[in-house]
Amino acid sequence: MTSFTTKFFRDLVVASALTLLLMPVTGCSRGADGGDSEAVDTDVPPIHVEQTLVLMTDGEPLVERGYRQHLQVCLDDGGLVTTPLAEDDVKKLGRTYYQLWFDAKRSAWQEDTWGFAIGKDPFDGCRFRMTHESVLTVRSAHRIMSIDLIAGTAVAEPDEGFMPGGSEGLPDDDQLDEGMAKLGYQRLGESMDAGQRCLRWRDPSGTESCTWSEGRRWGFTRREGSNQAVSYDPGMIVLWVHPADGFGPELTTQKMTVGGQPFDDAQFLPPSGVTVETRGEQP
Repeated sequence: MTSFTTKFFRDLVVASALTLLLMPVTGCSRGADGGDSEAVDTDVPPIHVEQTLVLMTDGEPLVERGYRQHLQVCLDDGGLVTTPLAEDDVKKLGRTYYQLWFDAKRSAWQEDTWGFAIGKDPFDGCRFRMTHESVLTVRSAHRIMSIDLIAGTAVAEPDEGFMPGGSEGLPDDDQLDEGMAKLGYQRLGESMDAGQRCLRWRDPSGTESCTWSEGRRWGFTRREGSNQAVSYDPGMIVLWVHPADGFGPELTTQKMTVGGQPFDDAQFLPPSGVTVETRGEQP
């Protein structure tokens, strides 16, 4: 079991390192392309997005595959007390589920990440249990609040980050300039996904992505978005990222709606019982 265990934990180290790269980067979309600003529509309709991010290796989810391999070793041994995960839980392993909400006054995104641990004793290598992290971040014009939905705590701070419908335009952000072309980027034209139109790109590694192309008038970029799978920016809607050769983070969109009924204000407030810490000078 020693050689497998060494490989298994090496794979988990890789997964952990990549997971750090998946942490959201806030405020990157506002004026990110530079250039002259142009007026955009501030009457942003309700926009809701549901996405999944998963680390892939050889075309398979890395963490799920590692779990199944480790479980098989436990079962083959025969002498180890083994507590497997429920199959429905196994299908969540290594996934980060995103939900995003935008309207004219605020934005919010929730990320739920699922993994597994092996018992509570480091020598108890076959008693598997799920791990779950859930964070809701809410941004208004002058404040950002990060809510740990598991711990029931929140931190509110002053902020001047991305707001859809902001005054800064994104001129020519959908163009393939000469510098990008020389680096090996390709603009592949329009496509459709989750009922939405998007602009397809290919980066020098062969990774392809498709950036929502109907939101420019509300301040959403249409530029190349393969980095969305390694440095998640909630202010940029990339509908999918397909890693080259089946290795790396893969982003998919299960649902996206634009328009419809306004969101309930409760979506942008801490749940009942959450303790909020206020930092800095509030507007």
